[in-house]
Amino acid sequence: MNNLEKYLAKFKVLEPADRQQKEAVAEAIFRLAGIELTPKQIKFTGRKVFLTLTPIERSAVFIKKEKILALLRDLLDRQAPTDLF
Repeated sequence: MNNLEKYLAKFKVLEPADRQQKEAVAEAIFRLAGIELTPKQIKFTGRKVFLTLTPIERSAVFIKKEKILALLRDLLDRQAPTDLF
């Protein structure tokens, strides 16, 4: 039983980092593009971020993509995404 607890403890640590990353992405996009995102609209694959947006919102985000990524590098440091899709 003790080994199972140790194994499952690894996954408890992963969840808050994911939530923190999603909150940082949502905050950066809101600050720079004025678009509010929910955690369901943000998906991570490695260090790439995939956003579920309308075409107009997507255009607004991609116009400010470099500024958003720079702000995320400041907020998340090593965990910062390298690209937005």
